[in-house]
Amino acid sequence: MPTYSREELYDLVWREPVRTIASGVGISDVAFAKVCRRHNVPIPPRGHWAKVEAGKRTLKVPLPPRSLGMPQIVRFGGHRWAYHEVPRNLIEMEISSPPKFEESLGDLVSRATRAVGKVVVPKDLSRAHRGIAKLLQDDIVRRKKQESLSYVSMFDAPLFETPFERRRLRVLDAILTALERGGARTAVRGKDPDRFPITVGEQDVYLAIDHPGYQRSGWRTSTQAGLPASHKLRASITTSYKIDGPRTTWDEQIDGPVESHVVEIAVNVLVAAEMQYRAREVGHHEWLIKRKAELIKEEQARKVEAERQEIERRRRAEQARTERLLGEATALRQANDIRNYVHSVLDRIASSDLGIAREELDAWRDWALAQADRIDPVISREFLNDRQAGTD
Repeated sequence: MPTYSREELYDLVWREPVRTIASGVGISDVAFAKVCRRHNVPIPPRGHWAKVEAGKRTLKVPLPPRSLGMPQIVRFGGHRWAYHEVPRNLIEMEISSPPKFEESLGDLVSRATRAVGKVVVPKDLSRAHRGIAKLLQDDIVRRKKQESLSYVSMFDAPLFETPFERRRLRVLDAILTALERGGARTAVRGKDPDRFPITVGEQDVYLAIDHPGYQRSGWRTSTQAGLPASHKLRASITTSYKIDGPRTTWDEQIDGPVESHVVEIAVNVLVAAEMQYRAREVGHHEWLIKRKAELIKEEQARKVEAERQEIERRRRAEQARTERLLGEATALRQANDIRNYVHSVLDRIASSDLGIAREELDAWRDWALAQADRIDPVISREFLNDRQAGTD
C-alpha cells in the first residue's frame, strides 16, 4: 500500500504527470486526483505539462495547510485505519520521532472560526437542513397516521411538535449547517436521535443538544413529549478518543441561552475532531514504542526458551546415547556369556559320554552362536549408530 506524506505527494505531483504516478500506484488518474483533493494537495491544472514541454512559464500552487481531522500521511488503497495496524516488521523498523503539530490551539480555533463563518439560529424551520427536514417530514407522516386511527396511538404521535423540540431542532439546524460550511459531513440517524454524528476529515465526533438527563427512545410518553420550551438545553461534544484543549460542554443553567454559543459550539466540534486526530497520532506513536519493546522482550524470551529446549534436547539425547551404550555393553556381555556357555557345554560333552548325537549337538551349537551374534553390537555394528547420533 503506497504511502506519502502530504509534502512528498505534493512534490511528486508537481514533478510528474498524475497519469504516470497513478499507473505506478495501481489506480486510475481520476481516483488518484480524488485522493489528492481529499487531502488538500493541489495538482497541476489541465495543460500544465504541455506548457512545461513547450518551455512556457507555469504557476505552481502552494501547498495549503492540512485539513482539520485529516491525516498527514496519504495512503492509496486499504481502509483508512490500516495505518494503525501493527507493522509486520515492527521489531526491525525504526520508529520515527513523535508527531509534532505546529498549529497551536488558538490558531486552530481561528481557522475553524473562519471556516464556520457567521451562524444564525433560524426563527423557523421552513428551510431546514436536510437531516432536520427529514425528521419533520416523518413527523407529518406520523401525525396523519395518528389522525386516521380511531384510537389514540402514542407510538404514532409526532415527536418534534412541542416548543421545546422545535427550539432544539432550530439550534441543531444552525450548527449542522455551519459545520457543513466548515467542511464537515453531518448525518441525522434514527427516528428520534439523541446525538448527531459529525465527520471532520477522517475523524468522527458526536454532537448532542438536549435537556440534561433526558432519555430518548423510538417513541415517547405524553410526559416526555410535554417538555416546555423553557426547559434548559445542554450541548455536548463527544469524542471516541480522550482529548485535551477544546471546550465540549455548554449548560444553559450556567452559560445562558445555547443560541448565544452556536458559533463556539460549531467551532469546537471542528477543533475537537482535529485534537482527536492529534491524540490518536500521539497515542499510536506511544503504542508503537511500547509494542516494539514488548515484541523485543517476547523475542528474547523465545530465544531463551529455544536455547533452554535445545540444551534439554541435547541432555536427553546424551542420556539416551549413554543408556544405549550401557545396553550394548550388556548385550555384548550376554553374547560373550552365550559363547562361553556354548564352549563349556561342548567341552563338558567331549569329556563325558552323554550319548548326544553329533548332528543334534551341532544344530544346537549353530543356533546358540547365531543368537550370540544377533545380539552382539559389534557384529551388528550397532555401536556405530551411537557414535553417529552423538554428532547430530
